Amino acid sequence: DGPVRSVTPDPEKHENDDELVALFERRVKALERRLYDFPEWTVEMQRARRAVESLGIYSSVWKWVPSNYYSRSLAERAKCLGASQTTQLCKSMLMENNKFQQPHHSDKKKHSHDKTNARFYLVVVQYEATIVTKKLESEIRALKPVAERLEPSQFDMRLAKEQDNDAMTGYGHNSVTPFGLVRGSEIPIILSKAILDETVGGFLWMGGGHVHLKLGMSVHDFIQATGAIVADISEPRTADTHDEE
Repeated sequence: DGPVRSVTPDPEKHENDDELVALFERRVKALERRLYDFPEWTVEMQRARRAVESLGIYSSVWKWVPSNYYSRSLAERAKCLGASQTTQLCKSMLMENNKFQQPHHSDKKKHSHDKTNARFYLVVVQYEATIVTKKLESEIRALKPVAERLEPSQFDMRLAKEQDNDAMTGYGHNSVTPFGLVRGSEIPIILSKAILDETVGGFLWMGGGHVHLKLGMSVHDFIQATGAIVADISEPRTADTHDEE
């Protein structure tokens, strides 16, 4: 064999390669924006869209809504989406157990994807309902056999802080979707049983990864794709109940 020759990197060539990659990425982004007919096309939207497509959810529908969407009544929002009833309008809320205890080092791997004892849960609930934390805690406890259940004192479910929501889901306020979560393996998804019982035609609408992008699909497809826990964790909203938009 002949002597091994060292190859000196060509900075100009690498710069050209970087320019080509950047150009390709811009063209892909422009094509995707034209294909999906959205005024914007963000990394978050792309992540959500690709997650849904990779799961083969053929009932999925994407809808860009007006900038004043959240100032409208639920009836007007439903009309924007083409939803038959306001009960189909849902939101995804990251809830945190403030009394969560990190398992011992030897058990961390075993508990890293434990739906029955996680620090964070993504709860999908109707806009016409509110999460009842005591019901949520009870339903999570009931996921374990009676002999293994945690004590009620080991739960304190609260809405997660904004910075934790952004870090865990990768989505900002009013844009959270259960699809494409950046730390999804650590976040069990819980679907309010009322959605299964009350949505007309078994269809729901939720956030799509952008404040103005909404995602709709059949409830059955949602449960099958996400492996969501269906649980009785909400009650109808009244005039004196308040939570996030």
